[in-house]
Amino acid sequence: MKVAITVWQNRVAPLFDVCNQIMIFDSERQLNHLKTVEVGKMSPANRLNAISDSGTEILICNGISNFLAGCLQARSIRVLNNFTGHQREVLKLIKYNLFKEK
Repeated sequence: MKVAITVWQNRVAPLFDVCNQIMIFDSERQLNHLKTVEVGKMSPANRLNAISDSGTEILICNGISNFLAGCLQARSIRVLNNFTGHQREVLKLIKYNLFKEK
């Protein structure tokens, strides 16, 4: 499973709709960083396509418009919002929750 986090200055970006980067992690490899996608200059449609094309199944963000959240959910991408803080701390929290039953 691939997990994406919206990032701005090493923190979870305040709003998916205008973030500059999305970092993609692989849960099959203990959430190792796979790649960073630069989305700052992308249109909303291209931003959605980039997330979908990356194989992301979960998007972690602080905030997201209802429209874009609905578009992602229509593509079977689970949106987890209201996350704040340094991306490493949020990643640790997600990692703990994904692997605590294993």
